[in-house]
Amino acid sequence: MNNYIILCEQKYVGKTDLKSNKMIATYSVAIGISPESQFSPLDVAIDDKDNVLLVVRDDNAIHLLDKSLMFQRLILTEEDGLQSPWSVTLDSSGYLWVGCEDG
Repeated sequence: MNNYIILCEQKYVGKTDLKSNKMIATYSVAIGISPESQFSPLDVAIDDKDNVLLVVRDDNAIHLLDKSLMFQRLILTEEDGLQSPWSVTLDSSGYLWVGCEDG
């Protein structure tokens, strides 16, 4: 069981320690295709290595963050055909599923 929770807020993603209830890391930088766009994360998923997959709709991108919420790379972007993503999850086989506005 993890000793933390990942919160997806309007302008940032935060990692909070459950024992102390203190924020231990944040991520709030737009890095994707349109870094000048307003950063507005919508959803997160955590993989089996505690990496964070983050939906950033304004960038039409899925960001991969390590367990310290440090940016690693973009997993999917508008260039890959991603349009208006709003949710992300991993299934039991480890496949990435992304919910988009167009279904």
